[in-house]
Amino acid sequence: RKLNVKLLYGSAFKAPSPLQLYGLPYLPGDIRGNQDLRPQFVQTLEGQATFILGNAAKLSTTLSYSRLDDKAEFVQERINKVALNIAQASTLSWENQVLYLINPGIFAYANLQYVYATRDIGQGGYLATLVGSENVVFPNLIASGGIQMQAFKAMQINAAYLFIGPRRASDTNILEAGNTYTLPALHTLEGTLNYRFQSGFG
Repeated sequence: RKLNVKLLYGSAFKAPSPLQLYGLPYLPGDIRGNQDLRPQFVQTLEGQATFILGNAAKLSTTLSYSRLDDKAEFVQERINKVALNIAQASTLSWENQVLYLINPGIFAYANLQYVYATRDIGQGGYLATLVGSENVVFPNLIASGGIQMQAFKAMQINAAYLFIGPRRASDTNILEAGNTYTLPALHTLEGTLNYRFQSGFG
């Protein structure tokens, strides 16, 4: 009763968008559709363990690995760009969460997620050398924490803090700048007050 373990495997696909299949260029350098484009496929393996600590705390940790094949990337062909199934991406994610019940009306939580991702854009030359194989999809580190309080029967008060670690710029922005650069970390604070009005009818 104090320990729960979950192991799962899943696969999914994403069909090409109408723009990727049938897009028509209006200007030089615009996107041109590719009707031979195939779906993108992802395979995911995930394991999770949840621990119940006493009567007030719960700890969970999750490790997952995903591999994306046949990823569509826009490639320069003559004067336009066309999507081709030439890229791959792999992601290893470790997520941890702690929930603590302070009293029946108040609980606190903390989350920590670390992501390690690599990719192969399927291209060579200057672009491949410039953008490399590092992750540009996710920040490597995300942390959050907060507290939730039930005030009276219909009011709920929430306060939360979110930290998003430094992350690389997108391929398009790196290519435009002609240099690899990193976006700074982001901190946010938020608070919400929810009130549920109850109708006297019914």
